[in-house]
Amino acid sequence: PNKLKQIDEETYKYASQSHEKIIDSGWEVAKKTAFPNGNDEDAPIPDFGLGQNILKDILRDGHQYSGDMTNKLPAEGTERIKQILYPTEKVLGVEYCPLLPNVITILLTNMTESYAYATIRTIVQKQSLDIVVGNGTKMHFLAISKLE
Repeated sequence: PNKLKQIDEETYKYASQSHEKIIDSGWEVAKKTAFPNGNDEDAPIPDFGLGQNILKDILRDGHQYSGDMTNKLPAEGTERIKQILYPTEKVLGVEYCPLLPNVITILLTNMTESYAYATIRTIVQKQSLDIVVGNGTKMHFLAISKLE
């Protein structure tokens, strides 16, 4: 039994490391595609229908709104948000999704850029991810419009 447990733990660790490498590799490809010169400073920041003024407020103030509390994001947090927004438009083809900057902000409070991007990519690719509300009505997780 101890030997089997050890084998299971080693298998899980190996699979997790492989999965992490795949996610990190996908993120690196997305960044290289979106920023071929390696510089994201001059890249325009897409607002996804949110409006440039509101987006700039979010990025400038670095706020994440949570109920009645406002949590200030560190400066590097707003840079991380910008790094994901541009590849989401250029690589994934998303042109409209007003909640996306807020979703990315929430994701980045709990995970790395590569995992946040992988999560957004999964949501975009599987727009069939529906939420079923109490009366059985299906609703899309996020309103997304993609470039074709």
